[in-house]
Amino acid sequence: MNRTKDRFWILALAIALLCSALAGCVAAEASEGSFQNTAPSGGGTASPAESQLILSPDPAKAIEAYRKCLSEFFQTEEPKDLPCEAEWFGKAGEYDVYRILYEGATADCAIIEESYQGFRISNSCIYFPSAYAVYLYCEETGEFMTLEEAGERLDFSKIYPLLPEGMRGWDKFSTPPEKEPEEAPTGDEKILKAPPALRVKNNASSIPAIQGGTSWMYYDGEKNISIEADAPHPLEMKGKMTPLVFSSTEEGKVSFHWETTPDKMTLSCWDADSWGGTDAEEEWIPLDGPETAFSAQLPNGSRIYEVVAVWNRSEKYCGTVRYCFAAIGSVE
Repeated sequence: MNRTKDRFWILALAIALLCSALAGCVAAEASEGSFQNTAPSGGGTASPAESQLILSPDPAKAIEAYRKCLSEFFQTEEPKDLPCEAEWFGKAGEYDVYRILYEGATADCAIIEESYQGFRISNSCIYFPSAYAVYLYCEETGEFMTLEEAGERLDFSKIYPLLPEGMRGWDKFSTPPEKEPEEAPTGDEKILKAPPALRVKNNASSIPAIQGGTSWMYYDGEKNISIEADAPHPLEMKGKMTPLVFSSTEEGKVSFHWETTPDKMTLSCWDADSWGGTDAEEEWIPLDGPETAFSAQLPNGSRIYEVVAVWNRSEKYCGTVRYCFAAIGSVE
């Protein structure tokens, strides 16, 4: 009788050990599968359910499209073997959102700020062809575009949450950050403590101009504050500008837009063959009217442009600011 009991307990113990081993294998397999299905690495967050469905794509095709974009931007042979790094932020509709940079890429230390469909983004460095080094790629169609192009063409509300937190400013769905109280100026005139950014537009697209040399002064209620900033010559800024592209059917007329328009401006240019030649002679471009007319007809061909804007009619601020941009393509 005792032998029968002993055999029963030995058999029960063996069955328990076997069940425990099988449960451990199942748990390990489930853990391994969930590790492979990771959530996006960008600024957006995903729920546990979403993290099981989103897989980071192979960036090889996006990098190949980026190299082709670099080739067109520099107007040189495609750098097929150029080492590149890609960071996937997530998926916006049918587009994968990446930050892509080639090995050894440098950036101009200047703050750029844009607003697309009410969403504000900013960056402390300017890259190229995208100033933010962010691109969208559709694997199904092979379409590749910069973040700036996506802001003009796609639903930016799907892209914005994926961007790194440091790139996102306040947007139309949130409350603007509180500012330190400022002394109210006399009258209704706004005090400009820094020169406004410039955008250049044609009938197909718009680009931010790069702010260059600056001489600025404003009155803070007690004293005059001066700002002096130097910058490289426009012909030393190759690779730093997002160019305005003209197709063969577009007119070469452009307009210049500031939040607060200057009192006057001038426009000059250099041929694209002048890159690096800071002693090259500039060509002056007439405006569509007096110096207070902020539009012009650009000449034919790819060129580098400089805008000199002057604010001199306010009692609260004044200054002279240089901006530069590039245009690529033929103008009929």
